Amino acid sequence: MGFVIGKNGNTIKQIELQSGARITTKSDNSGFTVCGNEEQRACATGLINQTAAKMPTVRYTSPGQLVKIPSQFKKLVSGPRGDNLRSVSTLTGAEVSQLGGQQLYVTGPKKRVKHAEFLLKNKV
Repeated sequence: MGFVIGKNGNTIKQIELQSGARITTKSDNSGFTVCGNEEQRACATGLINQTAAKMPTVRYTSPGQLVKIPSQFKKLVSGPRGDNLRSVSTLTGAEVSQLGGQQLYVTGPKKRVKHAEFLLKNKV
């Protein structure tokens, strides 16, 4: 999802401008909700799919880091609509993904992964 959203939300904002649709992330970060008329929704969905298709399948050669967050802090760490996770991703340059439950997966160069892990655990 982060790849489609883009740095500072620029990619998803551009898709909204091009399509005329309103796009929000689902509360569980499993995808997007696209609002608008049928034509706008079809255009936005196509642009989202095109953007997702451009995403590299292997981004880093180093393995990622599994970060477990206590369930009572999950919403605090994620932030509204995943904003905190995107901000950690943008700040560190590491990719932060939610695996479900209390688990996050951080990938990227080792130094960036460690920095992201530190910031995430600091929110707890």
